[in-house]
Amino acid sequence: MEANKRFKLVKTRHGWLRAAATAAVVGGVFAMGGISASADTTPANNATPIDNTQLVQQTSTNNNQVNDNNNETNSAQNNNNAQINAMNTQVASDQKAVNDAQNAVNNADVQQNMYLPSGMTQQALQNNPDSNQWSTWDNQGINDSRNNYVTDKKAAAETVTDYAHLTSDQTEQIQQYTGNLINDIRTQAGAPLVKIDGDGVTQFANQIRAGYENDQWYGTKGHDVNVILSAASNNGLDNSGQYYENYGSGFLAKYGNQTMDGIQKSIYEMVKQMMFNDAPEGQGHTISLMGGNADATCATVEMSTFIDNMNQIHIIAIPSVTILDSTKFNANGKYPTPVVDMATLNQTLTNAQSKLANDQSALKDLVANNQINEYSQTINTSQQKANVVTLQAQPSTGNVTFHFHDANGNEIKTNDGHASFTWTGDNGQQWDYSNWIPEINGYTYSHADQYVNNALNGHALVGSYAGNANEDVYLTYDQAQQSKGTVTFHFHDANGNEIKTNDGHASFAWTGDEGQQWDYNNWIPEINGYTYSHADQYVNNALNGHALVGSYAGNANEDVYLTYDQNQAAGEVRFHFHDENGNEIKTNDGQSGFTWTGATGTNWDYTNWVPEINGYVYDHADQYNQANVNHSLSGTFSAEGPTDVYLTFSKPTVNIYYHDQNGNEISAPTKIEGNVGQSWNYENLVPTIKGYDYSHADQYVDETDGAKTTQVAFDNDLNGTFKNAEDVNLYLTYFQRA
Repeated sequence: MEANKRFKLVKTRHGWLRAAATAAVVGGVFAMGGISASADTTPANNATPIDNTQLVQQTSTNNNQVNDNNNETNSAQNNNNAQINAMNTQVASDQKAVNDAQNAVNNADVQQNMYLPSGMTQQALQNNPDSNQWSTWDNQGINDSRNNYVTDKKAAAETVTDYAHLTSDQTEQIQQYTGNLINDIRTQAGAPLVKIDGDGVTQFANQIRAGYENDQWYGTKGHDVNVILSAASNNGLDNSGQYYENYGSGFLAKYGNQTMDGIQKSIYEMVKQMMFNDAPEGQGHTISLMGGNADATCATVEMSTFIDNMNQIHIIAIPSVTILDSTKFNANGKYPTPVVDMATLNQTLTNAQSKLANDQSALKDLVANNQINEYSQTINTSQQKANVVTLQAQPSTGNVTFHFHDANGNEIKTNDGHASFTWTGDNGQQWDYSNWIPEINGYTYSHADQYVNNALNGHALVGSYAGNANEDVYLTYDQAQQSKGTVTFHFHDANGNEIKTNDGHASFAWTGDEGQQWDYNNWIPEINGYTYSHADQYVNNALNGHALVGSYAGNANEDVYLTYDQNQAAGEVRFHFHDENGNEIKTNDGQSGFTWTGATGTNWDYTNWVPEINGYVYDHADQYNQANVNHSLSGTFSAEGPTDVYLTFSKPTVNIYYHDQNGNEISAPTKIEGNVGQSWNYENLVPTIKGYDYSHADQYVDETDGAKTTQVAFDNDLNGTFKNAEDVNLYLTYFQRA
């Protein structure tokens, strides 16, 4: 007997070796698992005859075993299908949880905080802190870098055409925003929280708003106390004092930009000034917003916020002890809906995504196991067919060739240069390539496709050698790619407008490997005319904090918005009050002038702020800036030095004219002056004019319509009252003697 030698490649830790495989050949008959088969039943070339009885018995035994295997495979497959169905349901539930969490992140309101200095509590207020303590708290609060408004992108996308006429949703939005901001302050201060949307406080606030708008009451006049106390009386509240209103003007003009985000920022900046810059008001606003001190009248229980038609913001707070008649004041407010912390929402989203990924992986394993069961059944069935007694000689060996290619079907080679390997074994002998998958630099093994006679036979890396079939296994590799992430840094001003670096860039994009750390702290660009303020970091359009450090995320959009404050020199306008002779006079509250400051290039308008001065009537203005002179009550804050505006006030005047019956002047005009509302009488002062006899008098006032001024007659008396608007012109008519 001579060994017929074949060779197969065997992988060892030293590489691939060629090893001899032998199959015993006896007179042309191949040994096949203890069963013999030849080309026919007649011995040829001294072949050993085939025992058909033995072959049939062995085939029957093999078929029975195959049937048992198929039954076990079916049972396992049914159980696996049930698990797959259950896991599909779980994965769908996980996906819904991820969607819900992502929506919560996308729709979340921005959390606004205002941080109090250490020790600034309601308990501390009850100890009546001195001016030094207040000054310390003010300096710490106003200079705390955390006390800056955080842009609300959702609110910034909502435009507002008229601040005084918001929609019901927008009105509720500012109630919620202000309530949460004040309650953040009160939580730190250890004070009771406020409620919003109560029927009583809403009605009270609406009456105050109507009074302000009716009186056109501007901020320089202080609180419209008469309106507030009248509304208090109407609503069953204590009307012995102004305990209720905190309001400010000019904030919307500076920050509003016709969006809900601008309104929120205006409220934030107003509250910030009341909290940390309220010394001129005796800290009254601060104490009210913090919930009161030893004075129980400041313990607010209900609150409402509104904007009047002069764009002034009012925060109405109802101290508990001022509610005298609960039948007129319904204190049924509710606490504002707390703003969920963005970190909590992001963590919920991350947890949901992680659970979805884990369950998807488990589902994939179940599906793969199901495929293995299917392939096993196919193999068993094929084996059963192979066991049919054919009484034909079978080849004794089979080959399996393993090919390597990429996801596009292109041939690739192992690290030692092989595009394929071929294994040879005895017919029916098992082979298993699972532990022989070669490593290929730059690629990652993905899956296998097993073909028998060019027909797909599954995806397993195990099988049996078949002498009468071509077996090929194609191993697919995915090109290994490091996932990349990108972070884009944007630059804008405090109003959200895009600005550019000194070299003309509106943004920069950094790219790095997923998970790699990035740090922008040392790369903040200088921008002429601006100073860097703070950063807002967004992941998938959801606020993710304010840090300038983070990690690249391969499946997320990362944007960092760097906010810069404009470096604008403050312009100054000084308003002076004097009479028509140039003498300084004072307003009713003792002021001889006011000074306004603002960013250079921005507009100012004093038209609606002209004060009332008892006994005087505003006449005109003279505006001086450098060599320029005009008479306007509006202008632009200048960088070229202060602008002085002199407002001239005159005494009410009765101008007296003397003419004959033909309208000719017969004597020089005279005048008398007095205070507004004061009576005058010229009956005993009518002069005698030589050659003329006095006849009658006519009183006229000037009425102006646009550029046209008309004299309107309204009386024939020689007496009257000094007007607070137009001068009175008194015409005395004489008849010439014959």
